[in-house]
Amino acid sequence: MLQFDLQIKTCPNKPPTHATQHNLKMSLSSTSVDPLRTSASAPTPLVAAIQDIFAGTIGGMMTVLVGHPFDTIKVRMQVSAERFPTLKECVRQTWRENGVREFYKG
Repeated sequence: MLQFDLQIKTCPNKPPTHATQHNLKMSLSSTSVDPLRTSASAPTPLVAAIQDIFAGTIGGMMTVLVGHPFDTIKVRMQVSAERFPTLKECVRQTWRENGVREFYKG
């Protein structure tokens, strides 16, 4: 279970007149065990390796999904500067040619 503690500190001898004069401090404390683990000890080497492989796979997929369209636009602008004078025009014409699939070609 997560618990939040909110402490408000004011300047001595001065009453607080505005919320910005308060020094707010949030502390997050957890008293429970991670629900994904069956015990409080560290995962076994096999479980840790599987977690690393899974995390790396998801990270690599997200990198391609996000980064590839930007690379496609960059290369198109470098190769055909006359055809794509601005970034906006390059994205617009690329979208018109084949839709979203055009951003992931080659």
